[in-house]
Amino acid sequence: MTIAYESGVNLFDTAEVYAAGKRSSLVITTKLYWGGKAETERGLSRKHIIEGLKASLQRLQLEYVDVVFANRPDNNTPMEGVGAMTWSPLACGIISGKYGNGVPESSRAALKCYQWLKEKIISEEGRKQQVKLKDLSPIAERLGCTLPQLAVGR
Repeated sequence: MTIAYESGVNLFDTAEVYAAGKRSSLVITTKLYWGGKAETERGLSRKHIIEGLKASLQRLQLEYVDVVFANRPDNNTPMEGVGAMTWSPLACGIISGKYGNGVPESSRAALKCYQWLKEKIISEEGRKQQVKLKDLSPIAERLGCTLPQLAVGR
């Protein structure tokens, strides 16, 4: 983290599920949702937000974090007034087109911990998605943008 900070990085993203400097000049975030197995230990209820944040602060050995993200939507909790930061707007890189000809060795999907992504890409449904992406490429080209830009509404 020191090397990253000295190179200009000032945001370190953490979450309840992750393993547990100069604090005043860092932007430190955490995510809440996946706290525990009991229904009251996960989600975005007021109870879990308070308890999850307290536990995260304890693990991080901090008095506060700058931003608290919802790690995913919670169908049981109204989200009015809650800001959103999209997770994986390019579907883990699938919409970027880099998997159009399979899974490159240097890609995230080639990593052992992303076996689920590789299986998704090479599945029959994944191949159908790649065909659909190729069909969208001319639309992006006509609009003067890339496929990823088209996907996120540049």
